Amino acid sequence: MTNSPVYDQQLALNVYWDLIGGNRMLPGTISGADRFVRLNYNLKSSPEYEDRRMTVASVFSQMRAIGVPLGLEDPDRPNVSTLWRAIADHDAKRYHFESTVEPSVMWVDPDKVDLASEAEAMAVDRARDGLAGEVSAEFRPREPFTFLA
Repeated sequence: MTNSPVYDQQLALNVYWDLIGGNRMLPGTISGADRFVRLNYNLKSSPEYEDRRMTVASVFSQMRAIGVPLGLEDPDRPNVSTLWRAIADHDAKRYHFESTVEPSVMWVDPDKVDLASEAEAMAVDRARDGLAGEVSAEFRPREPFTFLA
């Protein structure tokens, strides 16, 4: 999913590109519309896996393929680079995430953290080197951040 264009327009783009066929050509810019079209084609062309590990790996692979490279500059979109990728696996109750600047994937098992509304605010220090795998034990108390109004 990209920030723009709006979802209805993304679906309309798919109709056009489905007629052309992605095996002939695909749009290749960093625009949200082009990235959405490429992802749609890639997802339709990729196999489905029975193995959960392969499924997560496949989804991360798709996300990496459409991400905007770190440091790429666009004066109209100064924050266009992909910094994080995240996958919520509802069936396995795992939240996987990957930072562009770290070479490994981390995940959180929600059953290992206190998610009650009155629970203390906790966070993982993402700047710590070497984090990988299941990181629930790495959560430490933190001040909650303030949401923008």
